[in-house]
Amino acid sequence: MSNNLKPRKPFEVALKDFLDMAKDQPQNRIIRYFLEQIVTHSDICDQGSVLIYDSTTRQLRTYDKANNSHSLAKWPKDEVTFENDTGLAWLAFRKRTPLFTKCAKQHPEFESLPDSDIGSMYCLPVFRKNDLTPFSIISFHNPDGKEVIRDDARTKMEIAVSVLESQLALSQTPLVASEKVFIVHGHDDRFRNELESILQNKVEYVVIQALARTGQDLLSFLEEKIRDCVAGFVLLTPDDEGRLYKFAEPLRQRARQNVIFEGGYLTALFRGKNRICFLQKGDIEVPSDLNGLLMERFPERIDPERILLTLEEWGLGSTPSESEGGARHQKAQGLQSIAAQ
Repeated sequence: MSNNLKPRKPFEVALKDFLDMAKDQPQNRIIRYFLEQIVTHSDICDQGSVLIYDSTTRQLRTYDKANNSHSLAKWPKDEVTFENDTGLAWLAFRKRTPLFTKCAKQHPEFESLPDSDIGSMYCLPVFRKNDLTPFSIISFHNPDGKEVIRDDARTKMEIAVSVLESQLALSQTPLVASEKVFIVHGHDDRFRNELESILQNKVEYVVIQALARTGQDLLSFLEEKIRDCVAGFVLLTPDDEGRLYKFAEPLRQRARQNVIFEGGYLTALFRGKNRICFLQKGDIEVPSDLNGLLMERFPERIDPERILLTLEEWGLGSTPSESEGGARHQKAQGLQSIAAQ
């Protein structure tokens, strides 16, 4: 929530500043820049807040400019939350439509916060691509006794929220309820189990073959499960064999075709943020398109230290204080991105 007495920017200037800042950023920073530029610094309102829906706790949680985590699980536990479907923001959330009131205190569903002086109020739901449930509620308001939010200001607020939705759709790093990594694997269950045991108590992970599917095609199911993940491991194990047919070369061991397909999908999503890691078991043929990506090679068993260092490089599996400082820097220098052969 903001109550800034500094001079305000014209909306058009604030919107351009937001667009410049939001380009190629993770969703948590896009939201931060929106709160900073549109809600706090633009001239369309005097106050406002950004509330994020946490599907794990079923709360609307206020987003503060100091928040830098991409996971709601790492957010401060003492921030303001709205629970039990109470308040005007929750009403807009449930109805999935904008809600405007000239005097919030006169609305039967208004829930006042300590030291709150909200007068007119406009709550707008924010949707992410393909979601039917709002991702967030943006609350614009003016103090009690001040000018009621005008029609032209509400139009600008709607434009700003539409721009926010477009920027969230372009981001490759989502804001998620908890840290999750996606695991693509073939038929080597022991190799997969080794990775899972290393990741346990560090981050949540998703193994799609272990999940029940009902009435969904595989690609839609993949998209749904990967949407809440922020990184991926692809296990390349010698499950198949093949060769270039034209020249009748010797047969070589390969990963399963579905592993290559799903690994390519994850690469397209996470490569821009360097959060994709291929784990190669033994001497197998690897597609040349994977050259230059992080490829960890293991003769038989996975080295836990290499996986933990990878998580640290991704900023996962530890609190911010644990991942800062010289010790982390020295460890991370052991990680190298090497070309697949």
